[in-house]
Parts: sequence; structure tokens; C-alpha cells
Amino acid sequence: MALRGPMPILDVPHNWRDNSNNQGYQFSFHCDICGREYKCTYIASQAAKSASTAHFASELLGGTLGYMVRQQSSGDQLSAKQRQEKDDAFGRSWAEIQPYFRKCPKDHRWACVDCWNPDTNLCVTCSPRLGVEMAAVQSEVAVQQMRQQVYQSKQFDGDVTKKVGAQCPSCHQYVTGGGKFCNFCGAMIAQSGCATCGHQNPPNAKFCGGCGAPVK
Repeated sequence: MALRGPMPILDVPHNWRDNSNNQGYQFSFHCDICGREYKCTYIASQAAKSASTAHFASELLGGTLGYMVRQQSSGDQLSAKQRQEKDDAFGRSWAEIQPYFRKCPKDHRWACVDCWNPDTNLCVTCSPRLGVEMAAVQSEVAVQQMRQQVYQSKQFDGDVTKKVGAQCPSCHQYVTGGGKFCNFCGAMIAQSGCATCGHQNPPNAKFCGGCGAPVK
């Protein structure tokens, strides 16, 4: 569990994380724009190391002398040392990571190098990179034009109005081509001619497919 204490007043990104533990300190800083994480080098706690050494010595010495050693490395003194040590570690960590950040003079946010426009010395939120924006707009327009061409082009060459054909009375498959026998089972397909227009209709038809007249 990381020790908590007063942190130094530094101009750092709003989003930073304390990854420290009882044995050392580590901090990560995040870009205020994209949130990318930059983690600093782990710094071992000298105060925790001294406390561990003192505890070991007190166990060896025992008695009054051991008690005096334990008193010198008491919790209050140790925590005060570690708080100061942690403040120093925070400053060293930010000094290590700061070269990867730029502070925007317009919106006062810390931007990582990927979110920085070097041509204008502003973050990409305040001053987008024109080349990137132009490429994005060109891609969007290309997609719109592609969709328009697809909508206007003919994608289906079939005839949705084409008759399916007569239904075989034996296997109930639909037969195309106007044959007299079923292509699936070989049964004869009787057709009746329309008395009005002469169109050949399947035997189960109630109305003529050529003129719409009732089939008798």
C-alpha cells in the first residue's frame, strides 16, 4: 500500500497516478488529450531500507539497546522521512517524464508529443495538423463517392418478374423451361391453356398468368 503525504506543488498533467508501495516510489503521467501513459523509473526507498536494517539490528541486540534502536526508527519518524522522500521522488519522476510533454499556451493542458503540433506550438485540439485533417476529409469524401457510385450502379442482373414455372403435382418442385415432364421426379406436368389468350397455365392455377382471366 502506497504511503500518502503532501505532494509538491508542480505543474504536471491533471491525470497522474501514484504506483508507489512501501519499498519504493513510481509515478505515471497521462496526456491530458489522448490519455497515453508515461511511466517513470522505479525509485527504491532508502528510508524503508534503513528501517528494515534497524529492525534486523534490534532483533540481534535485544534488551535495552535493541529498544533504543527501535525507538530511533519509530513509525512517526519513519513516515516523516518517507513522506519527504516521496515528495523528492515525485519531482525526480516528473523531471524524467517532462521531455515527452508540451504544455499548450492556449488551453493550458499538457499534451504528449503525438498530440502536439510543432508548426504552431499548440496542442492538436487547439491547432489540428492540417495534413492529418486533410487526409481524413479526403478519405471521408472518397467513401461518400464510393457509396454514391454503388447506389447508382446495377448490382442485380436477374429478373424478379420472371415466372418460377409450373409446380410438379408429384414432388411439388417448381419446374422451369416449360417442359412437359418434371426435372426432379420425371412425372408428367399437365398444363391447361387459357380459353381467352391461350397461355399455358399449371394445373393448379385459378387465374391465367397471361391475361388474368379465370381458368376453367
